[in-house]
Amino acid sequence: MENMSKLTEASACRRSREFSFVPREGAQPENYFRTIIVKDTIRYALIYNVRDPKEVMQYMQGRFPECGFKNYQQMQQQLLWDHRRVMRYLKGESRKPSFPKSLPVRIGDRAYDVHCDVAFECGDQVELVIFKVGKPSMTQTGRGNAFQRDMQLYALQLYGRELGFTNITSSFYFLRKSSDTSYWNQCEQNFFGSGDNIIQITDLYDGAENELDRKMLPLITKNDSGIAPEDQEGSTCEYCDKYDICRYTLPPVRLAVSAAPEEKAGNAKMEFSAQQQKAIGFNDGIARIIAGAGSGKTAVVTERVARLLREGTAPEAILMVTFTKAGAGEMKRRIEMKAGRELPNLTVSTFNAFEYEIVKDCWQELGFQRIPKVIDDVEQFAIIADLLGKKPILEWSGRAFMNFSNSTGWGTRGALRIAADVFRACKMSRAAKGSVDMSDARRAASQEEISQTALEKLVELYDEYEKLMLEKGLIDFDDQEILAFRMFEKDPEYLKEHFRFEHIIVDEYQDTSQGQVELLKLLRTLPTFKSLMVVGDDFQAV
Repeated sequence: MENMSKLTEASACRRSREFSFVPREGAQPENYFRTIIVKDTIRYALIYNVRDPKEVMQYMQGRFPECGFKNYQQMQQQLLWDHRRVMRYLKGESRKPSFPKSLPVRIGDRAYDVHCDVAFECGDQVELVIFKVGKPSMTQTGRGNAFQRDMQLYALQLYGRELGFTNITSSFYFLRKSSDTSYWNQCEQNFFGSGDNIIQITDLYDGAENELDRKMLPLITKNDSGIAPEDQEGSTCEYCDKYDICRYTLPPVRLAVSAAPEEKAGNAKMEFSAQQQKAIGFNDGIARIIAGAGSGKTAVVTERVARLLREGTAPEAILMVTFTKAGAGEMKRRIEMKAGRELPNLTVSTFNAFEYEIVKDCWQELGFQRIPKVIDDVEQFAIIADLLGKKPILEWSGRAFMNFSNSTGWGTRGALRIAADVFRACKMSRAAKGSVDMSDARRAASQEEISQTALEKLVELYDEYEKLMLEKGLIDFDDQEILAFRMFEKDPEYLKEHFRFEHIIVDEYQDTSQGQVELLKLLRTLPTFKSLMVVGDDFQAV
C-alpha cells in the first residue's frame, strides 16, 4: 500500500515507474526531520492545550538537534522562525482537535495509506488538515499544480468518508504565508487572516457518486495509466525522487574524425589576409592583436606556432596560454596536427595550470608536507562549514543562517557563502599587503550580513582555515597564483633557472587578471625572451 504522498504528477510519470530505484534509507529531503518536529509540536500543543510561547519553545528546543543542522547558529535561526510560525497558528486555533488513525483508501487501481495531521469534528462535519512547513506552492483558484492539489485533497475526502462523515473539508495549512518577509514584524500576525495560506476542498457526501468524484475521474484514470514523459511539466519532474537517474545523460564523447591527407601532412590550404600574414610572420617584440569571434585568430596562432617550429624553434621555447583547460587542450591538438607530430615539450596551458606546476615543483620550499591538491568550491565550502560548526561565532546570527549554504528567498547570501567570500578577501589582502586589512574583509560582507564583532572573529577563524589547508596539503583556486609568486619572492632566479621561453602567446587576453599580467612581465625578463603576442577581444571580456 502506497503513501498518500505518492499522489503527485511526478509519481504518475511512466518513466519514473520503470525504475526500480529506491532511495537509500536515511536519504531524506533536507527539511524532513524539521517538518516532523514542527508537526509534532503542533500536535503536542493541541492535545495539551498549550499556548505559552516559552513552553512551546522548550519543546522545540529539545527536539531540534535531531535535524542535523550544520552549526549552532543555523539551528537557532531556523528554530526561531519555526517557533514564530507555529505560535501564529496556535494563537488563532481555538477548536477542539481529534487525531483519527490512518486508513487504507482505494483510488482507482491503487490503495493508499491516508491520514491527516489533525481533524476538527462537529457532528457530521469534519475538517481534515495537513500542515505544510513551507509557503504555498499553489493557490485556491489557480491552475498551477492542479493535479497535486486535487488528488491529495481528494484522498482526504475519501478518508473522511471512510471515517463516516458527510460534510467534509480537506485542507492544507501552509505555516509560511506568501506575504511573509524576512522581518517578522512586517509579517501578517493572523494565521487565518488573508487565507492565501489555506487551500481546501469542501464536499457533501450522501453515499453515492457525486460531482467531485466525476470531476476527479479523468485524473484518477491518468494516475492509473501513468503520464507519458513528454507530457510532464518540468516543474513537477524536479520533485520526483527518481529525477537524477531519469534525466541522467552520459558526458559527451569526442568522435574520432580522420583528417584529410593534406591536413595530416601539415599542408592544409587556407588563405590569410595581409594582417593575418603579418601576425603569422611576427618574430620579435610585443604584439597586441584585437580579433573578434570568427575572425580566424585560432588559425592564425596555430599557423604562427607551426611556422616557428618549421624554422627551428624548439618546442620547449614556446609558451602558449589560454583561458580554459579545454581550450588549451584543443589548441595543442591543432598545433600537433599542423606539425604532423606529437609535441610533448610544447607548453600549452592555462595561467593557473602553469602556476600549479611551479607549486608542485616547490612544495617543500612553500611549507607543505606533500604535493598539495587543488580543491574545488564544494570541497572548500565543506571545510569552512566544518570550521564554523566546530568553532561557532555566537555573535553572528540573523538571516544569513536561514539558508546556510545559498542565498535564495531571504535577500542575503547564506552564511557559508559570506564566510567563503570573506576568507578570499583575507587571502588576497594578505598576499598583497602582508597582513589582513579589515576594510577588505568588510567590503566582502555588508554590515547587515555580519556585525563588526562577528566579522573580526571570522577573520581570526581564517588563520585556522589557512593552517588546516597547509596541514592537509590543500590549496584552492586562488592559492595557485599566490604561492607561485611567493616562490618567486623566495627565489628571484627561479624562472630563469627553470624556463627557456623565447616566444609567449596569450589567447583570450581580455580575461587576464592583474596577477596574470604581472606573471607575463616576469616572463619577459627571461634572457631567452624574444616575443610576446597577446590576442583578445574586448567585446568578449568576462
